Amino acid sequence: MRFSRKWSVLLVLGLVLGVYHAAAQEEGPDPAMFLPTEAEQAAVAPDPASSDPLVRGEYLVRVQMACVGCHGTYTEGGPLAGVNPLTSELAGGEPFEFPDTMTLYAANLTQLGQWTDEQIETAIRYGLRPDGSGLGPIMPFPLYQQITAQDMSDIIVYLRSLTPVENDIPEAEFVAPGLSRAMFAQMYGLLFDQDAAAPAPDFSDPLARGLYLANVSSCMHCHGQLDMQTFLPTPAPAGLPWGDLVGASLLPFNLNQYTDEQLDTLLHTGVENDGDIAMGMPWPSFQHMPETDHQALIAWIRSLPDMRPEDRALPEGMGVPQATPEVTPDS
Repeated sequence: MRFSRKWSVLLVLGLVLGVYHAAAQEEGPDPAMFLPTEAEQAAVAPDPASSDPLVRGEYLVRVQMACVGCHGTYTEGGPLAGVNPLTSELAGGEPFEFPDTMTLYAANLTQLGQWTDEQIETAIRYGLRPDGSGLGPIMPFPLYQQITAQDMSDIIVYLRSLTPVENDIPEAEFVAPGLSRAMFAQMYGLLFDQDAAAPAPDFSDPLARGLYLANVSSCMHCHGQLDMQTFLPTPAPAGLPWGDLVGASLLPFNLNQYTDEQLDTLLHTGVENDGDIAMGMPWPSFQHMPETDHQALIAWIRSLPDMRPEDRALPEGMGVPQATPEVTPDS
């Protein structure tokens, strides 16, 4: 199947772990790059059930949200151990290149000391920086709008605890005419209501928990939909229009070939049902999620509508999917 340049640009918007980005830069990477350091071997995942905001925030940032996938300290040619989700510095630097459009660089999350709590939350939820400019669309803030108030508070507590790391992050490079951080900010301001209250899902319902995780864990960044006009991820669970390529559809036509046990294995190890590795899948973070969350995600996936690839359509508005066509056995 061939793709135009525009489709190629859309594909790279998925959450691509730095570990795989580095490995892809040259054929036959040095095996030593994959060896865990002593610190990695000794690392213990933070307790997701902790009542300590600092511990809970560390869990959310490093495990549930897999922030290290983009913001882990990136060093050209450096060991892949540098992006371990439990030990990596979150000093950013990872480049994201959109051919003939722009090149963005992951921000340094250890240098937020001058930001207020409200400014940090506004950046995470709405993609707006303190100076009024906009973050790049690689940041899945449309999905993060659903983060609960308590989770957001814990995230901010943890980000404030990070030891500042000096890392010179290049400025974004815009190639396409009209693109700028000011343009992004203007667009985001029109799309999102900053006065809307964060939802309070009923987490006693596994499906509600699964949907929440699918969004705030950025699953929908790769497996959801993209708005064709904005290139922003939308929390519409109808799957990407590229079948089982990058950003594989989570719909039944694709994932019915997996058993629940195989899906659980995928979340733990990144190993697909055919034995291949799911490149770009942030399983190094997700393996540390509690099993109840894995099962909630699987339950939510199993609840998705039985649609065929040709039935899927991009939403008319942000997160507002078009009507789901009915599928009959003989259609």
